[in-house]
Amino acid sequence: MTEKSNETKKISIIDKTQLKTCFVIMPIADIASYDSGHFHRVYQHLIKPACELAGFHPIRADDVNSSNMIVVDILKKIIECDLAICDLSARNPNVLYELGLRQAFNKKTVLIKDSITESIFDVQGFRYAQYDNTLRIDNVKNEISKLANALNETYESKTDINSIVQLLQIEPAKIDNKTELSDSDTIIFQAINELTKKVENINQRQNNYYAGYISPYFDKNTIPTNFAELKNLVTFYDDAREVDFPQSYFGDLYYKGSLPFGKFIEHDPKLEKDVFVSPSGEILYLSKNSDEAKTISRFSIKNNLGS
Repeated sequence: MTEKSNETKKISIIDKTQLKTCFVIMPIADIASYDSGHFHRVYQHLIKPACELAGFHPIRADDVNSSNMIVVDILKKIIECDLAICDLSARNPNVLYELGLRQAFNKKTVLIKDSITESIFDVQGFRYAQYDNTLRIDNVKNEISKLANALNETYESKTDINSIVQLLQIEPAKIDNKTELSDSDTIIFQAINELTKKVENINQRQNNYYAGYISPYFDKNTIPTNFAELKNLVTFYDDAREVDFPQSYFGDLYYKGSLPFGKFIEHDPKLEKDVFVSPSGEILYLSKNSDEAKTISRFSIKNNLGS
């Protein structure tokens, strides 16, 4: 790396630390009524560009993975950031909790929601920006500019139209004494944070019947031959996944005539076949173009594989 590139890198780091901060309150995990990864795209293609255009450094709760934040740090960020933007789409309970915390301390917040979410009664009197839930590129470009303007206007305003504290003319909550966490407290909160992640993962799997990833790691040596092997593989890849693959739904039962053929597992791209588990526990591989496939009919039955 040249000396000039080193100087450029140092400048970018300094500029980033000098930016005003904007905490992003929004759904993090997938929600059943939205496509997989939808809110990640909302953040990457709309919220983050708008924050940067307005001169703010966006911070989201899942930055915990890169900055080692724990639950207490996240709560402090909600309160202490210069500004917050809150996406009310899907009426997510965690989002409303974090918004309530921000409101209790009378901190400025910009509200947004997508075009398919109905207004929430408790905050319907507040001003919010609406964005196209399809994230069409022509609409997103315009919405980035509008959202950036809303961020700057809210930050520079002496009053906050979205403030419950100001509306009710009451005193905001205060933090009288800031305490440093001991090593033991830090360990406890880190454990709580890990448990929270596990609960969120469980909830996400329940919302999507049962989600897991198998085929990207399959080869000739790992294709399962019985139900026990398959269950172990599903558990392993479900717990260890760190890559973005399409969501798969497990447990849809298919019939051959009047008899159960098997539960659908996934489509294996290497073999170009669908994978099923028969009632006896045998792994079946079925080509969609085969004559046998024409005799199979689908019944979407909500089941939990391996239960």
